Amino acid sequence: MTQQKMKRKSHISIFLSYYKPHMSVFLLDMACALGVCLIDLLFPIASRTALNELLPRGSSSLRAVREAMGKRRSMRHTPRAQAISKRKTDIWGL
Repeated sequence: MTQQKMKRKSHISIFLSYYKPHMSVFLLDMACALGVCLIDLLFPIASRTALNELLPRGSSSLRAVREAMGKRRSMRHTPRAQAISKRKTDIWGL
Protein backbone atom coordinates (compact mmCIF):
# COMPACT_ATOMS: atom_id res chain seq x y z
CA MET A 1 0.00 0.00 0.00
CA THR A 2 1.43 3.34 -1.00
CA GLN A 3 1.59 6.35 1.28
CA GLN A 4 -1.02 8.20 -0.77
CA LYS A 5 -3.51 5.35 -0.36
CA MET A 6 -2.80 5.21 3.35
CA LYS A 7 -3.50 8.93 3.72
CA ARG A 8 -6.90 8.52 2.05
CA LYS A 9 -8.00 5.53 4.14
CA SER A 10 -9.17 5.60 7.72
CA HIS A 11 -7.18 3.95 10.49
CA ILE A 12 -9.80 1.23 10.91
CA SER A 13 -9.73 0.23 7.25
CA ILE A 14 -5.93 0.05 7.33
CA PHE A 15 -6.09 -2.09 10.49
CA LEU A 16 -8.67 -4.45 8.97
CA SER A 17 -6.69 -4.77 5.74
CA TYR A 18 -3.95 -6.58 7.67
CA TYR A 19 -6.47 -9.14 8.89
CA LYS A 20 -8.25 -9.60 5.56
CA PRO A 21 -6.66 -13.02 4.82
CA HIS A 22 -7.58 -14.20 8.33
CA MET A 23 -10.91 -12.44 8.80
CA SER A 24 -12.83 -15.55 9.92
CA VAL A 25 -10.30 -16.29 12.68
CA PHE A 26 -10.28 -12.63 13.68
CA LEU A 27 -14.07 -12.50 13.95
CA LEU A 28 -14.19 -15.77 15.89
CA ASP A 29 -11.54 -14.45 18.26
CA MET A 30 -13.48 -11.22 18.79
CA ALA A 31 -16.72 -13.16 19.38
CA CYS A 32 -15.03 -15.38 21.97
CA ALA A 33 -13.51 -12.36 23.70
CA LEU A 34 -16.92 -10.68 23.79
CA GLY A 35 -18.46 -13.88 25.18
CA VAL A 36 -15.87 -14.04 27.96
CA CYS A 37 -16.54 -10.40 28.85
CA LEU A 38 -20.30 -10.93 28.95
CA ILE A 39 -19.96 -14.03 31.11
CA ASP A 40 -17.62 -12.17 33.46
CA LEU A 41 -20.23 -9.43 33.81
CA LEU A 42 -23.35 -11.59 34.02
CA PHE A 43 -22.17 -14.34 36.38
CA PRO A 44 -21.82 -12.11 39.49
CA ILE A 45 -25.16 -10.46 38.76
CA ALA A 46 -26.93 -13.80 38.45
CA SER A 47 -25.31 -15.27 41.56
CA ARG A 48 -26.10 -12.14 43.59
CA THR A 49 -29.72 -12.34 42.48
CA ALA A 50 -29.91 -16.02 43.48
CA LEU A 51 -28.41 -15.31 46.88
CA ASN A 52 -30.66 -12.32 47.51
CA GLU A 53 -33.72 -14.47 46.76
CA LEU A 54 -32.62 -17.39 48.96
CA LEU A 55 -31.10 -15.77 52.03
CA PRO A 56 -34.06 -13.54 52.97
CA ARG A 57 -36.31 -16.63 52.97
CA GLY A 58 -34.06 -18.32 55.48
CA SER A 59 -32.79 -21.09 53.20
CA SER A 60 -29.12 -20.61 53.78
CA SER A 61 -28.17 -24.24 53.25
CA LEU A 62 -25.77 -25.17 50.48
CA ARG A 63 -28.32 -27.54 49.01
CA ALA A 64 -30.86 -24.75 48.54
CA VAL A 65 -28.27 -22.57 46.84
CA ARG A 66 -27.27 -25.42 44.51
CA GLU A 67 -30.91 -26.10 43.62
CA ALA A 68 -31.55 -22.45 42.82
CA MET A 69 -28.40 -22.18 40.72
CA GLY A 70 -29.11 -25.52 39.02
CA LYS A 71 -32.59 -24.44 37.94
CA ARG A 72 -31.08 -21.76 35.79
CA ARG A 73 -29.57 -23.53 32.81
CA SER A 74 -27.36 -20.65 31.92
CA MET A 75 -25.73 -20.79 35.34
CA ARG A 76 -24.84 -24.46 34.91
CA HIS A 77 -23.16 -23.96 31.54
CA THR A 78 -21.58 -20.57 32.14
CA PRO A 79 -18.23 -21.77 33.52
CA ARG A 80 -17.84 -24.29 30.70
CA ALA A 81 -18.63 -21.71 28.01
CA GLN A 82 -16.26 -19.26 29.63
CA ALA A 83 -13.43 -21.80 29.73
CA ILE A 84 -13.94 -22.75 26.08
CA SER A 85 -14.05 -19.11 24.98
CA LYS A 86 -10.95 -18.21 26.97
CA ARG A 87 -9.08 -21.17 25.50
CA LYS A 88 -10.02 -20.17 21.94
CA THR A 89 -9.04 -16.58 22.62
CA ASP A 90 -5.69 -17.61 24.14
CA ILE A 91 -4.85 -20.04 21.35
CA TRP A 92 -6.09 -18.04 18.37
CA GLY A 93 -5.56 -14.58 19.83
CA LEU A 94 -4.28 -12.27 17.18
